Amino acid sequence: MNPAGGGTHFGIYSTATKAGSYGGYFLGDVYVSGVFTNPSDLKLKEGVLPTDRMTDKLMALEVRDYNFKRSYSEEFGFPRERQTGFIAQELEKVFPHLVKDEILQPAEGRASQSSKGVNYIGLVPILTKALQEQNEEIQKLKEELKAHKEEAKLYQDRLAKLEKVMGWEER
Repeated sequence: MNPAGGGTHFGIYSTATKAGSYGGYFLGDVYVSGVFTNPSDLKLKEGVLPTDRMTDKLMALEVRDYNFKRSYSEEFGFPRERQTGFIAQELEKVFPHLVKDEILQPAEGRASQSSKGVNYIGLVPILTKALQEQNEEIQKLKEELKAHKEEAKLYQDRLAKLEKVMGWEER
């Protein structure tokens, strides 16, 4: 195939449409110089509803710093440096749809292990929703503050007039 030609080109193409299958499985880091794209077109979806409030749910999450155990890092290629993230079992209590039971596949000749994985990218719309909620609350508080400032100004003006009538104005 001519690489200068039109159309879509794939460096690697794999298909795995059965539930619990993977189109790719890598031990170790994966570098991407482009972007990850997920299907999101409305024509692909059904049962679309507004999302519930998220801020309270997010506040229930515990963000953790941790290191992967050395033996697992060596066997499965997990990073050795300090990580920040969630514990899957804790996240699952709040957002069960973001946690998946996984089977870790080590290098050949070693036994696989069950584990739980987290869909961190799935947190993006949840964080966006919570940010929108917080922005609504900030706007509401700004409006309340403006109203209180206007009310305080009216009281200050009335007090100044009263002090003038009473002869109490500052000299």
